[in-house]
Amino acid sequence: MIPLLTVDEMILNRAEAYARIKDFPKAINDLNTVISKKVYYSADMPLYVPEVHNVSENKLNTYYGTTNTEENIIKAVLDFKRREFLFEGLRWFDIVRHKIAITHRSYDEKETYTLGINSPMRMSNYLQKLFFLVYNQILDNYYEKLYNINSILYNTIFLFLLKRGSPTNRSNC
Repeated sequence: MIPLLTVDEMILNRAEAYARIKDFPKAINDLNTVISKKVYYSADMPLYVPEVHNVSENKLNTYYGTTNTEENIIKAVLDFKRREFLFEGLRWFDIVRHKIAITHRSYDEKETYTLGINSPMRMSNYLQKLFFLVYNQILDNYYEKLYNINSILYNTIFLFLLKRGSPTNRSNC
């Protein structure tokens, strides 16, 4: 069972919020809190080394190639969430909220498909799931009502035949 909300998700959301209000030291501290539990030096030395692994404003600026600290922290949060919550469906909300263009490549890498920020297909995945959820609910209700009607009908016919008697026992035939 996947929890509804994890501590890592809350810390990363808080780091993004700190970045939005320009409280960069607290945002970077939250990133380092997450990193301290997820990253280690090597398989031979499974230790977290703050001097090597800690995030800093300079490391973010170098890695993302800009000096916009707010944007770099948000990109780091999105990268962390992308890796941490793989296959949990949480990235879709970030993609829609941040208007991130998505590019998929075919298995042989000969074709690429880009889902732009204004593409009507962006919501189709959730709309399709919602449609099938509602449709299945309607079908379930329909079949349940149909079953109830059929049960009443069969019971009525059975009682009618029971009262009438079987054709072999009837005296007026």
